[in-house]
Amino acid sequence: MEIIFRPLSSCNDLGFSPSIESDTISVTANPTGLTITPLNIIVSKFTWNKLRVHQAATRVNRFTKVAVLRDLKPKLILVPKTSGQSDVTELMNEILEAAESVESEVINFTHYGYVRNNLPRTEIESIFKKLSALKETSIRVLIWDIDSRYYDEILSMHDKQFPHKQRKNQKNIKGVSETIISAFRSQFRILANALRK
Repeated sequence: MEIIFRPLSSCNDLGFSPSIESDTISVTANPTGLTITPLNIIVSKFTWNKLRVHQAATRVNRFTKVAVLRDLKPKLILVPKTSGQSDVTELMNEILEAAESVESEVINFTHYGYVRNNLPRTEIESIFKKLSALKETSIRVLIWDIDSRYYDEILSMHDKQFPHKQRKNQKNIKGVSETIISAFRSQFRILANALRK
């Protein structure tokens, strides 16, 4: 699996730009409502049923289990809220299992695109440790959103866990993006030709 780091400018304001390559979005289950959360913004961007997603997010947190809304486009993996201070290896196992269950190939991992307080180092280190031990997966690309204020720090953590692996960031993804875009263009040409007939 290739990890592509995508810095998001927070400027103390939440924002989200969908990654067109992603077939799945993984997001923290902060239920939608009056407060602005990444989940709320993502639900609005894709015009999903807010009540349905809110109810699913509430259940995810109540039972502290990952859930997948597989009928949405892109598919949505809801992840329980965490304290930011503990190892999340088991939670990452659940995320990976959920992604495998819906045959995800490109995941937009949004959990650290906006960091409210301090960077949850223990969480991120445990995620890198889990990913470095991963042998086989259907996931080809993990597009990891990073709060730009912590970009260098997260990359440094990555490099410690993956010392011999070349990482890619938003400025260095040309090859991957071209491959994915080429695949989409092929699909659109086939569809366009079918519609012309």
